[in-house]
Amino acid sequence: ENPVRLSAKGPVQFTNVLAHYVTLRAEVSDERITGLTLRVWKPDGNQAAYKTRQHVQKGWKAVRSHSYSVKNNQEKLSGTEIYFPSDCETGQWRIEVCAVVKKQEMSSVFLEVDVQKPYAIEPADYARVRELVRFPASDGTHPAVKRGTVRFCAQLPEDPCFVLSDWRSLQYDFSEDSRDKCTRCILSMALSWLGIDCTPVRMSELVRSYKLGITYDPVTKALGNVKRVDGDLETLWKNYQGKGYSPIYLHFSYQGGMHALLLIARDSLNPELYYAVNSSSAVNASRYTGGAGHEHIIPILIEEGEIGKMIQSPLVRRYHKGKIDVIRQWRRTD
Repeated sequence: ENPVRLSAKGPVQFTNVLAHYVTLRAEVSDERITGLTLRVWKPDGNQAAYKTRQHVQKGWKAVRSHSYSVKNNQEKLSGTEIYFPSDCETGQWRIEVCAVVKKQEMSSVFLEVDVQKPYAIEPADYARVRELVRFPASDGTHPAVKRGTVRFCAQLPEDPCFVLSDWRSLQYDFSEDSRDKCTRCILSMALSWLGIDCTPVRMSELVRSYKLGITYDPVTKALGNVKRVDGDLETLWKNYQGKGYSPIYLHFSYQGGMHALLLIARDSLNPELYYAVNSSSAVNASRYTGGAGHEHIIPILIEEGEIGKMIQSPLVRRYHKGKIDVIRQWRRTD
């Protein structure tokens, strides 16, 4: 039996569209082992120069191997993150960890990493997903909130779906700066799924403040029957599949700004493909829908649903490779 066991936290199979880190975990079961040597091998069998997250963050040059000391079976390799840049060579990579005994390399263990070519994103469920969203009527009025559906909220005044009463009341008027308030739109839509009617302007009315914090906790506290939930995407998605939890609020930064989307569905053929409601500009989605081009529901590909990971956006190129910084939902407490 090999005295070293090597495993990974997170995916070891992904496309080369985005940069990825493979987080290693090593277990040592032989007290004679004094060190571990780490190497990476390319799909063609040649040794690769590689970087860890520390190399990337500090701007260090790539290395061909690195040694880790071991004392009393307490190795120091676990948590090391091997960097696979975007557009790296596709195929089967191998991460090698070799045990060192008295300065001599002994048995090696390998971890296979499958880097795949990009694939065409072909959403299969637009018709089904569109039924989850209720848009304003032609006269500019909202439908009533209905639990289990999303009442759309637009942030751009020039959008045909823009409803002025979402943004203007006797106390507050956000009609001139609504285009900068995507997070209020997403919260409003998430709450509508829970059967709670709370427009962006109503949020300020509840807490009697023009400005609101980024968590919106004062708003949910004022509502009295809803709480914020943060976590990784898979955990929150399981919540959403149950009762009493909202769709997923996803906030990310991209080159030129920040934005938020509401993830409301997952593709039936590709679980990495999500359908997101976009409160900003509508896009031409006719290549996916086969119908009208004006679309506020966009496909988003998420290979790793954690803070710091990136998204792929085939329809809105400015969001492509946006880095996730918030994954959130809300739950009813009554």
